[in-house]
Amino acid sequence: MRRIQTSLFASALGFTLSLLVLPGASAFTIDIDDRSESPFVVIDGTPTAFNDGEILPIVATIPGVFSAVNVRFIILDRNTTNVSDILSLAVSPGTGEASGSTSINIEFQSDAESPLRLRPIPTPSLSDQTITETGNFQTVYSSSDLSTQGNPDLVIRFASDVEGTAPEPTILTLLAVAFVAVGWARRQLN
Repeated sequence: MRRIQTSLFASALGFTLSLLVLPGASAFTIDIDDRSESPFVVIDGTPTAFNDGEILPIVATIPGVFSAVNVRFIILDRNTTNVSDILSLAVSPGTGEASGSTSINIEFQSDAESPLRLRPIPTPSLSDQTITETGNFQTVYSSSDLSTQGNPDLVIRFASDVEGTAPEPTILTLLAVAFVAVGWARRQLN
């Protein structure tokens, strides 16, 4: 029997998530979807909306020991140097009484239709990585449980809106065929 206990507390300062996940699932996922005017985060299947342009803090503690990381992803608009989004990620395996668990701290800031200004790195242990948004989900973190507890893998992904995307050639071909068909039909009626 798989039991999942979740509690999600929203406040002006952010979201706090405390979980108990029993073995059986293949991956515990955190998906940040910023492809629409109503962005949202899905934490292990539970969606929560946030406002475009605000900083979305996510704090979670999950069972299992996962690879440590402390990185800030600078997400650029395609074919530009404009900063579209900033995703800061810290994954820290617990020690002492917290051993056997991992803390996750995520901050996601969306551009709200104007480029973000990049601030200096707040802590020396944080490193920057640059990613170009694709419009699809992009995995920024993936780790198996390093303990012997048999917990599901941890996967963190984001999807960001792509500014100024051109239609695919297939769509353009279909539109051209439709215009030809409409022209042919009008000619037949006259």
